[in-house]
Amino acid sequence: MGRIHNNYEYIHCVKHNNRKGWVYCESLDGYIRSMEKSVEKTQVLLGRRIRSLRTQKKWTLEKLGEIAATNHKHIGEVERGLQNPSFAVLVKIAAALGVDLRELFRFEQEGLSRKEVEREIVSIFKSISDESLKQILSVLQVLYPVR
Repeated sequence: MGRIHNNYEYIHCVKHNNRKGWVYCESLDGYIRSMEKSVEKTQVLLGRRIRSLRTQKKWTLEKLGEIAATNHKHIGEVERGLQNPSFAVLVKIAAALGVDLRELFRFEQEGLSRKEVEREIVSIFKSISDESLKQILSVLQVLYPVR
C-alpha cells in the first residue's frame, strides 16, 4: 500500500495529487488520529445541526423523539456529539423534522462563533468586485433595514 522513506510513510489516498497517487504523512498513526478527530468534529457538528433544526421548531427532545419514533435520550446524546447515529435514525430524524436527509449534513456554519462568521464574511467581501459588493449591500439593506 505504501513505501517507507526516511521514517515517513506514503499513504495511498482516494484523492490523488497531480504527480503520484500517494499522500505524504509523518506517520500512519498521525494520519489515523487526524481522521478520528475529523470524525469526532463531524459528529459534534451533526449533533449541533440536529439541535438547531429542532429548536427552530421549538420542539423538546421528547417531542422529536416521539415523532421520530426514537428514544429522546439517544437523540440528546447525538445532539451532544456523544453518540454516532445509525443511518436509520438519521432518516427518522430528518423525516420528523420535515427536511431532506442531506439537510442534516449542512452544518458548515454550525460550529462557527460570531467572530468566525464575521471573519468569513470579510474575507469573502475582500475577494469580490466593487460592483458585486454594492449589490450585496443593496440586498442586505432590503433584508435588514436599519431603523
